[in-house]
Amino acid sequence: MKTKTNTLMFLGFVGICLFLLSSCLAAQAFTDSLLYGTNASPTTSQSGFLNVAGTYDTNYGSMTLSQQDQYVTGTYPNGSVEGYMTGNRLTGTWSDAYSKGTIVFLFSSDLKRFDGL
Repeated sequence: MKTKTNTLMFLGFVGICLFLLSSCLAAQAFTDSLLYGTNASPTTSQSGFLNVAGTYDTNYGSMTLSQQDQYVTGTYPNGSVEGYMTGNRLTGTWSDAYSKGTIVFLFSSDLKRFDGL
C-alpha cells in the first residue's frame, strides 16, 4: 500500500513539473517569436497617437487590436495582449490560460507590419 501511495505522489510531482516546464517554454516561445501582420487602413488618432487597431496575421493566429488613445488591447487564439503606444512601439503584457509575459511590438512606418522584439 505504501509503495502505491509513493508511486502516485511521484507521478503527481512529475505531472506538476511537466506543467511548469511547458508553461515556461510557452512563455519563452511567445516572447522570442517574430510576429507579423497587416493593417489595411493605418491612421493617426485624433489624440495624436498612431492608430494600430486592426487584424494582424501572426504565427499565433489572427490577432485583433483595439485602441483608445494610447491604450491598446488585443486578442489572439487562447490569449490576449494589452499595453501602451509610445511612437511606433507597443509595450505591455500578454497572457493566456497558462502563463503571461511582456511584449514589445515595433510597428513599421506604414503600420502594416509589426515585429515582436
